[in-house]
Amino acid sequence: MIESSSEMLGKEAPSRARRVLKTGDVIVSSVEGSLGKVAFVDSAQDGYLASTGFFQFRSKEILPEALLMLAKSIVFN
Repeated sequence: MIESSSEMLGKEAPSRARRVLKTGDVIVSSVEGSLGKVAFVDSAQDGYLASTGFFQFRSKEILPEALLMLAKSIVFN
């Protein structure tokens, strides 16, 4: 679950905010302190920007919910 966000113009965003999120994306934190935390992007976050501190996963082959379960699984972590 994405707990917080900020609204700003693209030109105001930090240089590391480069990932444009789409509904169904799964993001995984790569930053120490929250390493491995997983979130599902729903329609409320469609078009949000995410930091390069996240791995972003999107698949045409796998259902987003299955991708989320895979990312949360022990195999992935």
